[in-house]
Amino acid sequence: MKLAAQYPRTRFIFSKDCKMSRNYLKKHGYEESIMDKITYVAPWKHYETGNVRVDTLNSTDAGVAFCVEAQGICIYHAGDLHWWYWEGAGDLVNGRMERGYRREMRKIADLHFHLAFIPLDPRQGADTFKGFDYFMKHVDADHVFPMHMWQDYSMIRTYKSRTDNDSFVKRIVDITKENEVFEL
Repeated sequence: MKLAAQYPRTRFIFSKDCKMSRNYLKKHGYEESIMDKITYVAPWKHYETGNVRVDTLNSTDAGVAFCVEAQGICIYHAGDLHWWYWEGAGDLVNGRMERGYRREMRKIADLHFHLAFIPLDPRQGADTFKGFDYFMKHVDADHVFPMHMWQDYSMIRTYKSRTDNDSFVKRIVDITKENEVFEL
């Protein structure tokens, strides 16, 4: 939120499930006027603010996924939309995650993204690559940034070594540390 002071035209787009009250903002040192810069969004909706277009997808966990277009650049941020597969959760829960993920991916399968941010969560154990691999096979993105790695960046190297699809390997960005900066 400190960006708002540095860049007066900044807008914030948050999923409606993380709505911040005026008391919360005040407690954390933000002026009440920041509320005017926040748009809370719901799944399966379209929003426009200034020259930024945002379409949302439903998450398989919390919040929404974002498809953002600004200045001719298209960005996909999955948030918690992922093919979560939890050992011991059972076929009902894991099946619901799979169906929900595939349904949302079909909605963006014909789109092209310049950047995509996709979970590659090592907590998934043997199933770590399910959702990531599905995205790589079904959605077109120039640069794919793995996320949700809990500072275990070895998953990127492991995924790349497991695939014989060179076009996948070239699109995946190697991340080596937290808060790393990339110029593309």
